[in-house]
Amino acid sequence: MTFTSWRRTTGEFTLPGRPFLWGGRAERELSGDQAWRRVHTDLEHLGWSSSARWSERTGPTTAQCILREGEDEIGLGVGAGKGRLDVAIVGAHFEAVEHAVTGPSWAPRLPVAPVDRSDPRLVDAWQGEEWLDDLRTTSPLSSVWATGLGTTQAFPAPLFRSAPWMLDDTPEVAALRLRTGDDTDYGPVAAYSTNSGSAIGATAEEAVLHGLNESVERDALSLFLLLHVLAGRPAPPRIEIAPSDEDLTSCRAAAEQTVGQPITLLDITTDLGVPCVLALAGTGSPRPLYGSGASIGLRVAVERALTEVVQGFLLRQAVDHPGTSDDAGPGVGPGPAYLRLSEEQATQHRQVEDRFAGHPALLRCATLRLGDLPPPEGISHVPPTAATASVTEQVRAVVRRLEEAGHRVGWVPLHTWPSGTTVAQVHVPGLELFHQVLVGHAPRPGARARRRREAAAV
Repeated sequence: MTFTSWRRTTGEFTLPGRPFLWGGRAERELSGDQAWRRVHTDLEHLGWSSSARWSERTGPTTAQCILREGEDEIGLGVGAGKGRLDVAIVGAHFEAVEHAVTGPSWAPRLPVAPVDRSDPRLVDAWQGEEWLDDLRTTSPLSSVWATGLGTTQAFPAPLFRSAPWMLDDTPEVAALRLRTGDDTDYGPVAAYSTNSGSAIGATAEEAVLHGLNESVERDALSLFLLLHVLAGRPAPPRIEIAPSDEDLTSCRAAAEQTVGQPITLLDITTDLGVPCVLALAGTGSPRPLYGSGASIGLRVAVERALTEVVQGFLLRQAVDHPGTSDDAGPGVGPGPAYLRLSEEQATQHRQVEDRFAGHPALLRCATLRLGDLPPPEGISHVPPTAATASVTEQVRAVVRRLEEAGHRVGWVPLHTWPSGTTVAQVHVPGLELFHQVLVGHAPRPGARARRRREAAAV
């Protein structure tokens, strides 16, 4: 078995450790031990319990967590973590909490309000986004109000944009719509519904930083697919790690050993100026692997991309092997909710293949079967040391770069625990969403992509 058996976890559980660098510490405000105790304090506050399993490896690895209330699984309360083993286990717990709090079971607690489709504040904030033209309704939209960051003023954000479950016919969604008088048919704009920008942190600023970086990362991935795969531009710069850089060199070597293939690192940083990295393996095989990362420091972005490739590889095996529990007590191993999510993940690849079978160009994007990429435009060198900016300084830097590029930036605190742990949504209108092709949707390129394509043609 690739994974350990499922076991119950508590704040007193001793985290296993491995000698492996985790540069992402630069984006956290607590140590690993502090974060482990914090997440269990938060779970105790909620009355929830956790169980976990992991893949015991000496290099980058992954872990999974399931949350329960009593013996009942929490809706969408499943998470995965990546990186060094102890960090992966902690990360899986935090992600499980994030997923639960951004899922439909939390809908009654969300700060939603009705906003008319024609409201000038909504139209002004989201003008240029394709869904705005496609969403023709006289019904109010269930929305949250994003608090502006930087110089941005507050603006409304339709909930469907950050909550794909808003398109489901469930009692939770029906009750939420009743609260806001929302009869809108969101089917025509399903391709623009994504959880990009949802994040959890030990503090609000930490959550915001990770939401910002995820939004920038997925915009960069979208532009890579649109400009380099669909439009055939030369490949982005290849990233080179100096042989003397023992930490990242060993990280890459361990990742390649795990997945059994060489990993190509591409610098997909856009005009936003926030370093973004795409890691690719097996692009000529039936099921390529990819990982991406964004951070104000290129070094951290490289590591995030490498560890995500490993995570994707190992989680494919996890789907095929739900696992059992060594704990004699009930409610530890996988239950119906976890198995249902696993089944959805197992069939997603086949569904994407079927959906784009008649569209070879979209299928190439959706499956990342890129074959031999054209020669890269250049080489990007990884700095020998990580950036030392604080979380607050990193937030300000990313917000500043987004605003300089013409984007407004806002955030919504979905929940804050007494400990300070915060789950947030970050909203940046105008960023590209074509990465949705990887899960079977094909949103039309937005104004940003069209401008970049026209600029490249000059």
